[in-house]
Amino acid sequence: MAKERVQVQGLGDVVPGIQPTIQRGGQYAVQVQRAGRNKLMDLADALGQVNPLLQEYGKIQKFQYEKGVERGEMEAATADLEASIEGLDATGEKLVEQGLMPRSQLVGYQRAYRRRIGQRYARKTYASNLETRMEEVTQNLDSDADIIENILAEERQKITEQLGGSQFAMQGFGDYADSIENNFYNSAVKKRDKATQEHMESLVIEDLNRDFGGVLEAVDNPKDRAILQNNIKSTLDSIVSDRIPRSRVVELFWSGFAKPNITNLLVGDKPQPDKAEKMLESLLDIDLTGKGGKLGNINREGAFIRSNSIELRNKIEAARDKIEEDKDEVAEDILTLWTLSSQAITAGVTKDEVFNKQAELSVIKNLVDAGYAPVTDKDDSTQLLAKELIQSQDTTRLGRLLFSGYTADDSKAEAYSTASRKFTTVAKARRELELLSVSKEEETLIVNEFESKVNNNPGYKASTEIATLGIKDPEVIQKLNQKEQEIADQFWYIKGPASQQASNAEKTFTDSLKSELKSLYIDPSTGKFLPGVSTGLIDNKFNQFSSEYIQRYQERIKEESKDISFKTDNIDERLSLMNTVEKEIKTSLINSWKKSQDIERKYEDQKRSVMIPTQKTGEELIEEIVEAEADLKAIDTALARMKRTVTTAPSMPSYPYAPTVVEAGPVIRFGADIGTYAGDRLGAVANERLKALDVADRYESKLSKPDVLITELGDKAPNKYAEVIYDIRRRYGYKRFEDAPDLNEKIADVEFRFDPRVTPFVDSLNTLASYDKALEKEFENYEKIPVEERSMDDFPVINLLNRKFGIPPEPNTIQDFMRMQRDQFKVRQ
Repeated sequence: MAKERVQVQGLGDVVPGIQPTIQRGGQYAVQVQRAGRNKLMDLADALGQVNPLLQEYGKIQKFQYEKGVERGEMEAATADLEASIEGLDATGEKLVEQGLMPRSQLVGYQRAYRRRIGQRYARKTYASNLETRMEEVTQNLDSDADIIENILAEERQKITEQLGGSQFAMQGFGDYADSIENNFYNSAVKKRDKATQEHMESLVIEDLNRDFGGVLEAVDNPKDRAILQNNIKSTLDSIVSDRIPRSRVVELFWSGFAKPNITNLLVGDKPQPDKAEKMLESLLDIDLTGKGGKLGNINREGAFIRSNSIELRNKIEAARDKIEEDKDEVAEDILTLWTLSSQAITAGVTKDEVFNKQAELSVIKNLVDAGYAPVTDKDDSTQLLAKELIQSQDTTRLGRLLFSGYTADDSKAEAYSTASRKFTTVAKARRELELLSVSKEEETLIVNEFESKVNNNPGYKASTEIATLGIKDPEVIQKLNQKEQEIADQFWYIKGPASQQASNAEKTFTDSLKSELKSLYIDPSTGKFLPGVSTGLIDNKFNQFSSEYIQRYQERIKEESKDISFKTDNIDERLSLMNTVEKEIKTSLINSWKKSQDIERKYEDQKRSVMIPTQKTGEELIEEIVEAEADLKAIDTALARMKRTVTTAPSMPSYPYAPTVVEAGPVIRFGADIGTYAGDRLGAVANERLKALDVADRYESKLSKPDVLITELGDKAPNKYAEVIYDIRRRYGYKRFEDAPDLNEKIADVEFRFDPRVTPFVDSLNTLASYDKALEKEFENYEKIPVEERSMDDFPVINLLNRKFGIPPEPNTIQDFMRMQRDQFKVRQ
């Protein structure tokens, strides 16, 4: 009978109680668990009916790993494993000899095979994976996580999964893992340490450039230079306190800050040798020790400052030589640019759009060459400047702008000086050429300008204009003389042969105005002034209101005399027509004057009829408000008294401000339509102010519970209380900016609008000064931030002024507002 070959699978897991584990530091061990039924036992049962020998193999007792676990001794568990494998393989060898089982299924064979697999994974896969991830240790340097340990743990886990959890393979892997991990760990620590130090040093250099990069060029006197040098020394000392060796700090300062900044001033198309030299001398003179240990004396490995200084000085001189060599050529370029731009500005805005565009480009090109910002999508300041210059035709301002720009540029300062000496000569030659033949467009402008001057000054002559402008074009000269004669003819009544008659007629008109005004204030029954009226009062009213009517009379006379000059050249006919027209003008204006002054008189009579006989003081008015608190009728009376003290303040100008990016919401304008405000005297300095503010607080407290107020005093109570609060606040104000309501906020149905000239929003000048100080600090940072990156939320006081009072974030506007507040406290009644 042939022997049946039996395939035995799963013997690799014949020891069910053993699982591989990974301990910290890469140490591998075998964790012993309580044994359960395994594949070998199932196999033994299956083969027991085939061969007694196999049955004996299947009867192998369970591995006694429990004993090792109970003892807590890994060595015991491992020893039991070795003994069990020996016993198991002794029986397995018999099965192999009988051909019932392949040799590769022996536990010992499997153990050796799996172990070698684990060793191969360690030497190739594990080592290669760790080496691949070596660069990761230089990343996320600011993270607190243990990057190296994380990499080791992740790669160990991958290997465990790849080896399928085989304890024998993991044993083989452990034979090499420790050495591989130690090598990786040591290399990674060194690499990360180097990267961290390099990053730290780059941050130090970045801070130095941020704090001192732009300041060094601006220092131009010994006192400021000494302060700056001391600040740099203090900064370097603070860096040393960060555990960076002083020698290394000096190297970083010189190699990462000083030398690059100086070199940058000497490279490119526009070298700046003067600025570079000033910066070099300032840095070399820094006393690092406070005892004469100058930076410029250092000359060692890593910081060859003295040697580098010589090289830099040579470069500075080379840059100066190059500038001198190119000076004449650069001067010619500047002269050419100026000639085109000044000609464009002199011409101004024309009707030729193509010319206007080219003119603008020529001015922009000149300004950019002088150092102003090139025009981009984000910065059009130079383009706007060019438009302003052309519109105003201001060549003098162009000269100032070019002087400021070119003289600040070492590479062009001398060339500009050479070119500018020729500006006057070129301009004169160009002007003479222009005046020999003037275009029709320019001719019209010259004649119109002359007409405007004569209208403002009738004695102005064409000859004066011709001499002033240096005009040589015969046609233009003829046009100016014709215009002079034409205008003189139009002024025939005022400045010509009838001027005395015109003067007498105007005096008669003026006397009539005063006579009519006086008649309004005379009692017909007595022929005397009404009570309280005097000659002085009449004179004051006449001076206050008559100028408008006299001006209207003069304008109409001028217009009518001009019209008559076109109708006839005969002087007698002109005078006849003018006498008729003058009487009509006089009659019309005097009737209008009488009506307006009669209305004014009746209005004053009405005001006197409703005046309270005795004017109460501010203290008395506040006391009356206190007493009226629980009586709406009494509140009405008190409000009426308070409103009679109200005077009208002229409207404030509206500040032109168009916001760009304001994350806190749209910027509010302030200033238009202020209305009327309390104040025979300013509330800021009133004796009763503190009491008035307490009363306003009390009314606001009650108004905060409108339902209770309505129940106690009726539906009108909230609005009446709001009116009281408003009238008190607009005169006596608030203690702090924060206490004021938002701009145009309504309380009940009353809109709270205040005039910062008469309503104080602080309790004292000291409080105002604290806001001033805060604003100064905020604006230092505000103006450094690009417009598109600004957020109002980052500037609480600027944002507060905008939200409460509509003040835009502009220094001049805010200063105006603060001055208005400050002036109220300086007034003493």
